[in-house]
Amino acid sequence: MSEQKCLLFDWNVRGLNSKARRKVVRDLVQDYCCTIVTLQETKMELVQAADISESLGAMFSSQFIFLPTEGTRGGALIAVDEDYYTITHSEHRQHTVTVCVASSQCATSWWITVVYGPQGDHEKIEFLRELRDVKAVVGDQWLVIGDFNLILQAEDKSNDNLNQRLMGEFRSTINFLELKELSLRGRKFTWSNNTTQTRIDRAFCTVEWDLLLPASMLHALSSTVSDHSPLLLVGASATNTFRGFRFESFWPKMPGYHDIVQQTWGQDVGVFNTFLRLHIKLSRTAKALRQWAKKTLGNNKLLFYAARQLIAILDIVQEHRQLSSTEILLRRDLKARYLGLAAVEKLRARQQSRLISIRASEANSKLFYLQANGRRRKNFIRHFHEPGGIMHTHE
Repeated sequence: MSEQKCLLFDWNVRGLNSKARRKVVRDLVQDYCCTIVTLQETKMELVQAADISESLGAMFSSQFIFLPTEGTRGGALIAVDEDYYTITHSEHRQHTVTVCVASSQCATSWWITVVYGPQGDHEKIEFLRELRDVKAVVGDQWLVIGDFNLILQAEDKSNDNLNQRLMGEFRSTINFLELKELSLRGRKFTWSNNTTQTRIDRAFCTVEWDLLLPASMLHALSSTVSDHSPLLLVGASATNTFRGFRFESFWPKMPGYHDIVQQTWGQDVGVFNTFLRLHIKLSRTAKALRQWAKKTLGNNKLLFYAARQLIAILDIVQEHRQLSSTEILLRRDLKARYLGLAAVEKLRARQQSRLISIRASEANSKLFYLQANGRRRKNFIRHFHEPGGIMHTHE
């Protein structure tokens, strides 16, 4: 898991060449304590450190990449807070700017592509081809965000004036790039001209990026001085997990399970009330099963990664000398244990995902983890308003 502070602010700002608009952007970035900012339609041919400092804050002025405008339109920008991220690589194209950001809080790096889609139909097709070309540059952990000027489905527009061909091309491109969309919370549409509303500001990511920050949430904020709603992506690696009793579906298949249940359930209860007797029996059994599982399995995830690391170490040692019979036996036992631990992790992921229609043998663990992440995002409280500001992180 990645322990990094990812608070990404994205907005089609409709021009950064106004001091009043820069003040609005800076206030929003500071209010939400953002560490990454991506903007579209900056309408600036040249962006300097002083412009960034005025628009976002001094902490962004040394780590930024921009896409210049074409005439008086367009332009895109990505900037990171130097206390949290560093830009290590960048790629410029006609409608996109791509960077690789490295976290200063952990040994993690990932890719961001900021897009500003064109208006014309022919240009949109060229834009989608450009997105396909970007795939060859980036790594597995990839986030694509911005104003696409395209919709995926009819529900993304408030009227029936649809271009089915462009919608199909957009869906085909997303499938080709193997991206999944981050569900938007707070709004159905992100752009409005008072008569038509559409959802053209979006965020997509690879499965690897989603597993890097599985508790991430995408929120829509007030549009304020633009006809686009800003997007706030709160990327988090973990949330506080449930600490109560949770029955594991694979327990009945393990040796000793039936004995511990029978022994605990059969203990005498000195209470005559039927409901209270049942409550006591269930509480006793849950406590006994938790202690039994802790003693029998231990920290399964820790053991899972430890076994993999030890196997890798023994593989490297074998390249320099012959393994002893004890080491060969240890590696064989570790591989057998690793298979068992992997099966347990997969069953746990399936149970958390609630995908009862799919057997564990029919899908890999990533599918179950992604489904569990989606359920967590759906049930999550997105923010609190407090006297000290707006709170987004779980802590």
